[in-house]
Amino acid sequence: MNIAVREKQKYEQVWAIDRYREASPGLRAIEDAIRELGMQEGETVCDYGCGTGQASLMLIKHGLRVSALDITESALNEEARTCERLHFQEVDLCTCPDSIAYATDWAYCSDLMEHIPTPYIALVLEKIARLTSKGAFFNISNGDDCFGRMIKQELHPSKLPHEIWKELIEQFFVIHKVTDGDREHTKRYYVYSKERN
Repeated sequence: MNIAVREKQKYEQVWAIDRYREASPGLRAIEDAIRELGMQEGETVCDYGCGTGQASLMLIKHGLRVSALDITESALNEEARTCERLHFQEVDLCTCPDSIAYATDWAYCSDLMEHIPTPYIALVLEKIARLTSKGAFFNISNGDDCFGRMIKQELHPSKLPHEIWKELIEQFFVIHKVTDGDREHTKRYYVYSKERN
């Protein structure tokens, strides 16, 4: 079984757990990301690893034009699934060609990178950087995801020290600011495109 099929099956399994659907780390960081990066109404943003789509919907409420990607459409809640202003694609970021992803001003990546298998991290960061003209927000945890134990699968295969995450991100972006996140083991990275500087 190839990685795309295996990862999709894993996330379809975990998104079937109601309690997993309740958390939205991306929703809690939107105000900070918009303010720190200077996102403006009417600009475009891609919500990578959008999950239920709650953060995508809040970005729309802030006047941004939003595209969203996730490995399985089953992650989306009903409001996101039926929102005409949200452009969603089911995509495995590790294996998809650029042609099916969105080129946008900004990237919003909350609770995404730690879910990417370690050998694919640089490839995914490079892809996001290439498709993003202004900058990105990353909210990354290097702690465990307890829901993985429920399905007997590792949901955070890339629990890297934050010093390593910083080095990886700096290969593709210019870091504007790093802060502690709202959960233990979490950091927020506010970054700009290298082409912008």
